[in-house]
Amino acid sequence: MDQDEQKVADLLEDQDMVDRKFADRVAGWFDSIGTTPNRLTMWRIVLSFPMCLCFALALSYTDRPLIWFFYHVCGIVLYIWCALLDFFDGSLARYQTRTYDIKEHSEDEERALSFWQKLNLRGSSKFGAILDPFSDKTLYFGAIFPLGWTTLNHFVLFGSLAIAILLTAIRFRAIRKALNLVGKGAANRIGKYKIWIEVVATAALGLLPTGTFKIYASNISVGIA
Repeated sequence: MDQDEQKVADLLEDQDMVDRKFADRVAGWFDSIGTTPNRLTMWRIVLSFPMCLCFALALSYTDRPLIWFFYHVCGIVLYIWCALLDFFDGSLARYQTRTYDIKEHSEDEERALSFWQKLNLRGSSKFGAILDPFSDKTLYFGAIFPLGWTTLNHFVLFGSLAIAILLTAIRFRAIRKALNLVGKGAANRIGKYKIWIEVVATAALGLLPTGTFKIYASNISVGIA
C-alpha cells in the first residue's frame, strides 16, 4: 500500500471512529431514558401512518398552496424523524449488546415472550431483526404511495409493493434459514444499499419540482428499489 492509499485508509478509519462515537453518544442517551431498540422500531411503524396522512392531505390540497405546503412539510419532517430512528435503533442495539454483554435469545425463548416483553428486549434480538425490515417497508410505501400516486406509473408502484411483500414474507418462513447460508454480512450490505435507493426514490418524489425529470427520476428509482 503506497502513502496515498494509506492516507485514504486512515481518513476512512478516523471517520468511522467519529461516526461510532456520535452513534454511541446518541445510543447512550436513549439507553439512559430506558428505551429499547424494538421500541424505537415500533415508533417508526406508528409514525408512518400520520406521515402518510400528511402526504395524502397535501395531495388533496394541490389547488391551495399554503395548505399543501403545510401538510407536505409535516410529512417530510415525520419521514426524516423516522429515518433517523432507523439509524438510532441499530446503534442502540449494538450499544446495549456491547455495554451489558447481552446474549441473544434463542428463537424458542423469544417465542415464549409476550409482544410487550419482546418490545422491551435490550440489545439485538431475532424479533427486532424481523420487525426492522417490516418498519422499513411501512415507512417507504407510506411515503411513496401518496407522493407518487400522480407521478409514478401504477404498474411500477404496485409491482414494487408486491415484490416487497414477497421478500418480507420470506423472512417469516423456513426459507430464510436456507438464505442465511449465504451469510449475514452480504445480506446486510445489500439491505443498506436498498435503503439508500429507497431514500433517493422518496427524495425524488418529495423534493423535486413537478416536471418530466421528476417523472423519469421517480419511476427509475422506485423501479430499482
